[in-house]
Amino acid sequence: MAYKAVAEYGLNQRIGPISLATLSNGGLDDSGGSPFGRDQGHLVDLVQGEVKALLQSALEVALSVIRANPAVLEGLGAYLEENEKVEGEELQEWLKSVVAPEELSSFITGKQEHVLQLEVGL
Repeated sequence: MAYKAVAEYGLNQRIGPISLATLSNGGLDDSGGSPFGRDQGHLVDLVQGEVKALLQSALEVALSVIRANPAVLEGLGAYLEENEKVEGEELQEWLKSVVAPEELSSFITGKQEHVLQLEVGL
């Protein structure tokens, strides 16, 4: 999904709103020419770097949500041990108690300044 967002749908500020789907066809567009010229290898590296950064940032945001909600995590864990599953209205009740940290808001709006640094241990 991250690769598609960056390479196919152009949802990346650094690369911009262009589709790189033609790279999978050897970089040839519909006319048989390469729209990327000699920069094709650099573009592939750039896409891979942006995808990695996106995934690393998403991981950090997920961890910050977990760190911001220890009571929900512990309570839901105990509930699941006892009931084995949670769904529907019960799940909605648990989700209402989740506090969204600032990192989540920044990630969703695309305003994170940099990829957050992974903290060792929770």
